[in-house]
Amino acid sequence: MSRPIDPEAPYRMRIHRMGKYVYASTQPGQTDPKTGKRTHAYAHWGRLDPETNRFIPNEAFRRLSEEERGKFIFPGDWDLSELDAIGTPESDPVPMRLAGDSWFLEQISHRIGLTDDLLAALDGDAALVNQILTLAIFPMLTGFLFPRLARWQRIARMPADIELTPERIERAIDAVTPGRGEAFLRLRRLRPDAADLRLDEPRIGGGEVSGWAVVAITGSALMNHVVKVHGQTALREIFSSPEDMFDEMRTIRCIERPGCAPVLERFNELQTFVCAAFGIEVPPECRPE
Repeated sequence: MSRPIDPEAPYRMRIHRMGKYVYASTQPGQTDPKTGKRTHAYAHWGRLDPETNRFIPNEAFRRLSEEERGKFIFPGDWDLSELDAIGTPESDPVPMRLAGDSWFLEQISHRIGLTDDLLAALDGDAALVNQILTLAIFPMLTGFLFPRLARWQRIARMPADIELTPERIERAIDAVTPGRGEAFLRLRRLRPDAADLRLDEPRIGGGEVSGWAVVAITGSALMNHVVKVHGQTALREIFSSPEDMFDEMRTIRCIERPGCAPVLERFNELQTFVCAAFGIEVPPECRPE
């Protein structure tokens, strides 16, 4: 007989140690869309000073409503004095979406020349390049099928600036003609990591490089680089898998005020460390205080 679900479990704060970093975290349950298994990924709400047990809330926690913050259950020996300094959120909530994980993969795409190759092959069509990147990144980060992409874009910022409905996805794929696809493949074969393309050769049938083949090659190039850096650096001692690393980066949100350019929230120390391992520079305004 299965153990009854504790309704308060998603709100119980606990310590999550990742290397030298100590986080105040919860473990909300979620169901894996592929396997149907229920998993409990960590959600970080701030840091915990290991010497004083003082809880230092992060930006995500501070932006919760007073009612939402009141749902959390803290261990009795934690110092919660920092909570007294949190003001009441604005009556009109600031529009935000999750953004850190997709931003992270976009930066990797730039670093490994993937974005440049897409721009060159797709005749400089930046909007189409961002749509192809979104199609490559979405299943990597979520495990969801493409019919859910447009809905996901409402809560998570992706490279594409339009919601990719099934009809728009079809148009984007059709825009990658065989000639454009072959040009992209030629450019990728000139890169130092050209050996990665062997993973995708079976998907390129009859010598014709379709739009979906370009999406597959793009996704493989990104994931192969992530796996390589994760396995060759101290990241492997902190994160058991690249997916755990994506979960950490995902908590960075994008602030999207009407009439203003989108702005990322401040990164924490661990997120900054992840970026440094990949040679990615954190925007100055986003660096930890």
